[in-house]
Amino acid sequence: MYFAGLCTFLAASAFRQMKITLVYENPEQWVVEREFMEGYAVPDHKPIMEWQERVTNSFFEKDVRRIHIDGVCLGFFRKNIFSDEVKMVRCDFPYLQMHFELYGGGAFYTPKLGTDICLPTPAGMHTLFYVPELNGQLVYPAGTDIFSLEIEISLDWLKHQLGEEMELLGGFSISVAHERPVMLGGREFPITPAMYRVIFDLYHCAFSGYLKKLYVESKIVELLTLQIDQMVPADCCRRQEKIPGNEVGRLVQVRDAIGENLSYPYTIEELAGIALMNRTKLQSLFKQLFGQTIHEFVLSRRMEAARRLLEKYPGEISIAEISERVGYKNYNHFSAAFRKQYGYPPSHVQPRQ
Repeated sequence: MYFAGLCTFLAASAFRQMKITLVYENPEQWVVEREFMEGYAVPDHKPIMEWQERVTNSFFEKDVRRIHIDGVCLGFFRKNIFSDEVKMVRCDFPYLQMHFELYGGGAFYTPKLGTDICLPTPAGMHTLFYVPELNGQLVYPAGTDIFSLEIEISLDWLKHQLGEEMELLGGFSISVAHERPVMLGGREFPITPAMYRVIFDLYHCAFSGYLKKLYVESKIVELLTLQIDQMVPADCCRRQEKIPGNEVGRLVQVRDAIGENLSYPYTIEELAGIALMNRTKLQSLFKQLFGQTIHEFVLSRRMEAARRLLEKYPGEISIAEISERVGYKNYNHFSAAFRKQYGYPPSHVQPRQ
């Protein structure tokens, strides 16, 4: 069965066409193709293009909102995976993406060639990555509930924004110049409250036409600025010693214990007992490995879980009950923490459509 992608822009043009192909490894062998004019150019000199798509089948349920301006294609994705979704992804052009896994996560990109980079997408994390050519397998495990933002940008757009300051990106710009796969900062980073606020503004933008184009581009530039500010120091200053494999395993156990018991108020001493190391070493290595302090990790996971419950069960579960489920005995403390994380109170969370 063959599906033509919604962003097939094949109007008569002197531009070279770029294509991303997705081949689903299910009995139907679905093929989805997304085609663009070179550099994500918008056809017919339009300021902006927008469209929505909803797909429901026996494998997944998906809602997509896309916004396309010159040099950039932005997409918000909500997806419920009913059974393992495995697909091959290929593109015939250099691929650059700002990725924000707002919740859920679990997707993993494995390149066909071992020289490429693997791209896990944990919940609450973001990355900026470049590959000369996508060619690999993308897997979403069954039971995954995803909300993510993908911003595909052209190299020309990035160079236009940074101009002669591409050197700000350190080793990233060198790898791009030599057409080598690379992630800015070398890994994923936690989405900050400032990033969540910008993403919220993007999602709820009320402008239209040229004003929306200006607004969307300004917000993408703001997100890029926040990414560079967070990632580049890590990329330029990584002189930390490698953590031994057995200690990585115990740190992962600590992370999982927190994530699976959000209502339980773990003490540092209890977590140090799980990790079999003293509290000072635990706190230092946890931040080195996961990019967050233990307190920041607990807070981000609690807020993420609360927002998911608010979106999924509007009116069915009270905000006070949700605050207790994620470890807050005091509703006012929960509300203040939620507002600080996302820039709006829990009562303003919109239900999932």
